[in-house]
Amino acid sequence: MSRETEKIYRAIRAQIDAIESYSLEFIFSPARSPYLDVNSISKSFQKEWDALEPLLEQKGSAKELASLLFPDTPSDLAIVPRLHNIFLSAHPHLTISLDICVAGILQEASGKFRSQVSPQLFIELLNHYNLRSPEFLIAINPILQIISDRGQAFSHVIKSIAGEVLVNNYESEALFIFISCAGHLTEEEKQILFQSLTAFQKIYRKLLELHVGIPEKDLISLKWFGIAYDELRSKREYRDSLSNLVRRFIGFLKEKDKEQAIPVGRFLVLRFNNEDILRIVRYEIEKDPALSSEAPMTKFIYRQTYKIMQEFRRHYIPGEVDKVVTRSLSETEQHAIDTMRLVSEGRTPASMVIKGQLQRSRSAEDYVILPEFMENLHTFNLQALFELYVIPPLSQRIFNILAAIGDTMELGRDELFQFILYLENILFFLQELEESGIEVRQDPTYGLIKNPYQLHSLSMIREGTYFSSTGLWYQNTIPPSIIRCISPNALPNCIGVRDRHIFSQISLVTGGFRGTPFDLDSTNRYDWDEEPENCLFRPGYFQIVIPQPLQERWEVTQAMQKAALKGLIQKKQWS
Repeated sequence: MSRETEKIYRAIRAQIDAIESYSLEFIFSPARSPYLDVNSISKSFQKEWDALEPLLEQKGSAKELASLLFPDTPSDLAIVPRLHNIFLSAHPHLTISLDICVAGILQEASGKFRSQVSPQLFIELLNHYNLRSPEFLIAINPILQIISDRGQAFSHVIKSIAGEVLVNNYESEALFIFISCAGHLTEEEKQILFQSLTAFQKIYRKLLELHVGIPEKDLISLKWFGIAYDELRSKREYRDSLSNLVRRFIGFLKEKDKEQAIPVGRFLVLRFNNEDILRIVRYEIEKDPALSSEAPMTKFIYRQTYKIMQEFRRHYIPGEVDKVVTRSLSETEQHAIDTMRLVSEGRTPASMVIKGQLQRSRSAEDYVILPEFMENLHTFNLQALFELYVIPPLSQRIFNILAAIGDTMELGRDELFQFILYLENILFFLQELEESGIEVRQDPTYGLIKNPYQLHSLSMIREGTYFSSTGLWYQNTIPPSIIRCISPNALPNCIGVRDRHIFSQISLVTGGFRGTPFDLDSTNRYDWDEEPENCLFRPGYFQIVIPQPLQERWEVTQAMQKAALKGLIQKKQWS
């Protein structure tokens, strides 16, 4: 074994040895992936190492991997493909080892190199986890570190991606119990994590509800209580608040009276969300000196709560349905990642894209909140997400216009699924604009959202001009983004008029060109050109004002990519 190979082995071993499961053996076990216990993770790694060691030695990859795990300088954006080249060249793929290495790099980048790496690096590393389900205990701590953000160094978009990784891959009861018992987290960090994960969990639940609903609750109520769900809710002993019901549940468990505790616990999971129940359970435990100082009883309460929630999950959310939703989310993420890749990979100095860029979130009191906007947020379970980062009234109006698209259509289940994800992405995007200090602007001509013909007729399409695109969700999926005009009047339309303009999408994180260059056709199609606010077959566009210092940083980033962008434009077969 070479010196580099031995160093890699010891580093991965040290990471595994440092994993803490807080004695939650009722969650983590040898047979339930992605909830393997520490011992099983260790055995899986050792089994993979038997294949990895000769791979590192024979192919000379040891020095390459050592340079990624123990860098002398901050990592660049090529790190994920380089890792994949090493670990995914083996058959079967060495996924445990790969995920441990990604976790280590994520932790290192969040620590001593935080001010020196591109924010895009965190997106690339998190996207690796977004497309698969890494073992909970491997990925959890570096991701929690990003969401809790002690140094307030991460943007809303990075924290949002981290939150999505956890909610899309793991059960809410496992997440909330682990955070509640995690001794390395402060009380403030736990509250931040609860708030963030609750917001994403509500969206995930909305997507699940497209597959399961009240009829299933009736069946479970009949199985558990012998009566329909509505009849159960009307019974006197259950007509009480969440807090009082949780106190009663804990009171029975303190007396070790499981016979009376179980019906109360079952009603709780039928009536309320897991995350809300667990936040109250934790609150009641923390305020009771006898409980907070008695670890065995605390673990007993969490174990019984978890057991009931798992029982409900088996009845209410069939495993196949959960897999369908997770797979759909993963496919959507993969498409978005492929669509929005940076034009060129490599180093983008963080100093050019992060210093002075981010604004702290305002409170809801700082902006007028439009009633229609709040109604739409409530309809699509997005209110908690909005509360993480509020947006101004003009941005709220854009959201309302796009949310109204669904009112004019009869959406099937799959279409509604995509529409909800689209509105979530629109809200994210509008929050990113606000965080970056980018102002949504409206002129008195036409509407807030315009089509290409309207932009061109107002002479707005000029070289270097930025717009925001609403993206698409129906039949074709295009994420909302900032776009920039590269070459106006570059291509002829079907009648030979040069009304097609070459644009590129722009990364809000780095200011770099991303995705494939595209042409914006501003030909006037009269009666058969859809109105811009429909945004079904063509994206709509709205005007933005980018702060001058931010534009200057973006110019530096884009200058590094211009040759690559020019090559893509020349290579593309423009029809």
